[in-house]
Amino acid sequence: MNIVNLLSIVCVLVSAEARSQETMKPADSANRTRLTDFSEPHLYTCYMEMYRGFSKNPKMGTGFLIHPRVILTAGHNVAYYPTGRVKQVDAFFGSIDDSTYRAKETLRLRRRKNKFFKFSYCMVSTLSRDFAIVILPDSSVYKQLGGHYKLDVLTSERLKERTDSISLTGSPMDMSPHEIWTETKSGFGVYDEKCIKACLYTRPRNSGSPVWYHYNNALYVAGVHSRGNTVTCCGTHLLMNQKVVDKIEKWCSRAGISL
Repeated sequence: MNIVNLLSIVCVLVSAEARSQETMKPADSANRTRLTDFSEPHLYTCYMEMYRGFSKNPKMGTGFLIHPRVILTAGHNVAYYPTGRVKQVDAFFGSIDDSTYRAKETLRLRRRKNKFFKFSYCMVSTLSRDFAIVILPDSSVYKQLGGHYKLDVLTSERLKERTDSISLTGSPMDMSPHEIWTETKSGFGVYDEKCIKACLYTRPRNSGSPVWYHYNNALYVAGVHSRGNTVTCCGTHLLMNQKVVDKIEKWCSRAGISL
């Protein structure tokens, strides 16, 4: 590769990063509200404890129900790493504290059986690959919750036609474990038809949180939270575009589920 081509690639990457920072004003943690009742979107969102390798101390994150038997979360929550695979996950729906929640499911995980993520994610951990699903054994949790987030294919144009505000609901690291907090923000940007950026306050443990919006009297998924800016605390979220939804449907099909 000659120097001209190399500089061209660098310029493209810098330009993309600059565009992705356009909406990145510092987020305000005071805009969040703690959810303490069993209502939407609280019920459909779960605080997750994931046991990786031989560790007895769980990693923590967030997930959410998109089907009576399907939890969607961030890929890095359950993907394989050299530190070990995630063997078990405890999911607490409508979680208020460590003893108060609407439903709990403990799952022993097996890849391509009830756990699906992008192949070799630990080696190629890009935003566009940062999603995964966990399959519940039956619909008993769903029956306790009474509903789930709706999943639909989105483009930037379609999302902006449907809503001018988005919300993020999850379990942030700066709050006590099991607590679920939510925030709604007017204005957001969509970049390269795969990345949603908004000044929604996020911290570690928000990974896998649903980014959602109201449409036709239902809660629809706009994206899944992937990572946050350590300076501004603004989040970057994977858009539910055609490629992502197709992959989720393919994984579900392998588990005998039709979305």
